[in-house]
Amino acid sequence: IDTLFPLEDAFANYRNIKANAPVKMIAYCSGHALTGCPYPGGASGYPGGSDGEAPLYQNRIVAWLDRYVKGLDVYTGPRVEWQAQDGLYYGARTFPLPATRLVAGQTMDTGTLVGPGPGGGDGPDDGNPAPGSELGTTAAREPVLGPFGRPRSILGIPQVRLTGSVTGVQGFVFLEVVDVAPDGTRVTVDNQVMPASLAGGAVNQSVALHGIAWRLQPGHVLELEITT
Repeated sequence: IDTLFPLEDAFANYRNIKANAPVKMIAYCSGHALTGCPYPGGASGYPGGSDGEAPLYQNRIVAWLDRYVKGLDVYTGPRVEWQAQDGLYYGARTFPLPATRLVAGQTMDTGTLVGPGPGGGDGPDDGNPAPGSELGTTAAREPVLGPFGRPRSILGIPQVRLTGSVTGVQGFVFLEVVDVAPDGTRVTVDNQVMPASLAGGAVNQSVALHGIAWRLQPGHVLELEITT
């Protein structure tokens, strides 16, 4: 889960290689993360402690090389694995995940937003949800998905359609998906913030956000947040 080389790059590589050769994709919390990996157990895959065991993703890499370089008959794990915010790895036989369906989120009305915000805009170096003091002026957010009665795996690229207008020659907005717990705690999903440049005048533009790997827990809601 990387804020410099986000998951959409891995998804594209997986699809391209899959058409011609054996391939495995594994997404884990490491790399160029804003604050390091906050998941229990880090990227190890052992939230309760590893007892000296190497991180799961490292074991998978070694197993893959043993099989496809050395020709050994070893288990390489599911063809698709991803780490969720609970620190655990989940597996599937292919990507998109089996039984994946496109879920249309709810429509949100931001009203008029001005910018940039007090911090100069919500960018890749600040993935935290906007403070309440900015809502209605430089930021807006609304629930778009959930809650559900059981956990839902989310592995893919969210799509957002922006409609409205920009006053001036050009405008910039920053979009992020936020997980909201029943107690109101907000966490930006995978710390991913997508900037979008909008030309002045009428806007009707589709924006692909950064790829995410997440588990939406029962009672949790996903919000879309837009800041300037």
